[in-house]
Amino acid sequence: MQRDTRGDTIIEVVLAMALLTSILFTSWSITNRATQISEAARERTLMVDQVKQQAELIKSQWSSNPQYFKDVAATSGLDPNPCKDWPNTPVGGQAWYMKVGAGNSVGVSGPISILNVAGETNKRVWVQKVDGTTPGQNYTDFWVRSCWINNSGSKQKQESTQVLLRLNT
Repeated sequence: MQRDTRGDTIIEVVLAMALLTSILFTSWSITNRATQISEAARERTLMVDQVKQQAELIKSQWSSNPQYFKDVAATSGLDPNPCKDWPNTPVGGQAWYMKVGAGNSVGVSGPISILNVAGETNKRVWVQKVDGTTPGQNYTDFWVRSCWINNSGSKQKQESTQVLLRLNT
């Protein structure tokens, strides 16, 4: 009895390799995109946390000594797009940020000082006090703003976030 010992043809082998290659390439593409999305989310979380930290420092200092901010220069005509002239931020006047020094002392740096987050020049946080000249206004507004370059993905993308902090006088 003679057995059929015929193996796979070259066409079957090439088709199997092409199918395996396409499956592997698709898997790699999905993994790569998921990694890019994860990196972008991590950067956004870092920058939002920096903005929240600035807002909390201002609220803390405001509750203990609101007069502290009387000498901080106000900005009139704030641009709604804080990163319009990137990297020449901030747009629209005086900018500063609060920092905690030795012995947990809080101080304002500025004018036109910006915090380069983690020492990187493409991630910035700053605060602008809004000009509060409206008669009868019982509050003071501060914009806590940030801009950064998102390097994940196929091209760099400028992103920003900002928080309006309104404190009663």
